[in-house]
Amino acid sequence: ISPTWCIPEVQALVGKLSQLTGLVSLSLSDHGLTDDDLKHMLPCLTNLRNLNISGRFGQSYDIHHSMLTDKGLMTISKYCPKLQSLDISYNRKATARGVKAVLMKCP
Repeated sequence: ISPTWCIPEVQALVGKLSQLTGLVSLSLSDHGLTDDDLKHMLPCLTNLRNLNISGRFGQSYDIHHSMLTDKGLMTISKYCPKLQSLDISYNRKATARGVKAVLMKCP
């Protein structure tokens, strides 16, 4: 997702992705997704095996990037039971607690 995308565009993307129920791989690096976006999208994408939602490399905190928190990781752990690969690098608000929640649910 481009840093110039606005919230309605991100919400439209989340809505469209939610319709791809057979999706097994999704890469949205340098994204503007929030925990709430994941909450709305992932219940429909339970077949995901690979998920890349890495943040922006080398940038200081920016309101439009690296918004994933442990709440988002808890959502991933709940709705992605087939997940085999997860890239959350450069998401500065995610902690070991959230990562542990995902690891506990991995196949």
